[in-house]
Amino acid sequence: MKWVEVGSGPYPLRIKDAEIIHTDIKKHHGIEILCDAHSLPFRNEMFDGAYASHVLEHVNNPIKVIQELKRVVKRLVVLRVPNATYNRFVGEPQAHIYGWNEFTIKNLLERFFKKVEIQTSTRTRSTGKLRKRIELVKILLISLFVKESNELTVICYK
Repeated sequence: MKWVEVGSGPYPLRIKDAEIIHTDIKKHHGIEILCDAHSLPFRNEMFDGAYASHVLEHVNNPIKVIQELKRVVKRLVVLRVPNATYNRFVGEPQAHIYGWNEFTIKNLLERFFKKVEIQTSTRTRSTGKLRKRIELVKILLISLFVKESNELTVICYK
């Protein structure tokens, strides 16, 4: 299987038995292609799938990025975004241009894909031990009372 990871950052995705082209707007170790997610330098349907983790909340035009991801794949796109419903309780990071929740991300993606599945999860940030414990306690308390997760994984089928 041939995949493209858009917005790989410093920790590129690794999948056993998959060929992955890693892209980012900034040079990091393991990035093969420097490019903007709004204009991917690939042929139509060049990849079996695309993966973009924590990208859509940072781009100027998420619709254009989604169109580009759809254009370069044959089968599916996997997106991960922070859950804005959760973040309204803990504070949205300032670097985020857009905030996505289950309703807004699904509403947007169903305009472009035949089938959209959303999975929720809770993850902790990799910070110092004490801060990590505080984050974990915050996440557990919010998930108990608000029933929200802090991350959404969306699988989009062409």
